[in-house]
Amino acid sequence: HSFPAYGGRAKNGAQRTLMGGIGLVLAALTTKWFCDVKTAIGLYCALTLVHLFCNYKSLKLVALDWLNGWRLHQVVAEFLDCSTNATEKHNNNIDDPSAFRVSNPIETSKKEPLLFLPESRSMNRQSASSSTYPILMGVSFNKMVQLTHRSPSSLQSELVQRHGIIHEDNYILVVGQAAGGKLSKAKQCVLVAFLPDSSNSEKAKAYLHGCLVRRALAASLLANNCKEEGHYNGRETELVKKAEETAQGELVILWPIFEKIVTDAGWKLDKTECSTEGYEIHVE
Repeated sequence: HSFPAYGGRAKNGAQRTLMGGIGLVLAALTTKWFCDVKTAIGLYCALTLVHLFCNYKSLKLVALDWLNGWRLHQVVAEFLDCSTNATEKHNNNIDDPSAFRVSNPIETSKKEPLLFLPESRSMNRQSASSSTYPILMGVSFNKMVQLTHRSPSSLQSELVQRHGIIHEDNYILVVGQAAGGKLSKAKQCVLVAFLPDSSNSEKAKAYLHGCLVRRALAASLLANNCKEEGHYNGRETELVKKAEETAQGELVILWPIFEKIVTDAGWKLDKTECSTEGYEIHVE
């Protein structure tokens, strides 16, 4: 049964050898026509650019079925747009899977940038709330204590509770106050801390949860006529808690739909690889 794979590799190698040989022959013939060094250098640069462009277009045809940071952001943004539209059309009835659609790997590969700098810019263009309420994945327990309004004892109690329940989510999500550094422009951020047993699917769920909290925070900002993020006329703790509760209620309804829609589109949630700060909280 290994013959077809072996034959495919041999055919691919033969094609490369043939094209390489043809290229060398053409190079030997064309170099006799150019006595001017500048012309040869110009032609070399032009052909190099054509080669790079062809490689760029060929990479756009490669469709990967796992979610990295950019693809996860893209898929979640499309899903939440469908959720918003479903809420407006069906009077808060968001449990209908037929109202949701996300891009499949082939469609997403045509949109995904190949360079790191355009990737970050593209994510900021997709959602203005990405910079307003950044989601920090895989933070340490110390950082969570420093930035959140909750006490260390309440966070420890939740950790112990989640560690003891088998079917509970292996992450903790809270809203915190952004402080300096990369978060200097943001007043608030969403903090996610993972337990050691958290799976790749749970990382996708945590990001969806964070986006729901972010959306609820933006809605509370609009509902209270606040001009700046983080200023809630003395009701910040109350409104943050309400946003967390609203997002948790939406997550219970939307996560099974998200899991089904994304899987049907061809994505494999168990291969999700999003960037985190690299910390895990161990409970002893």
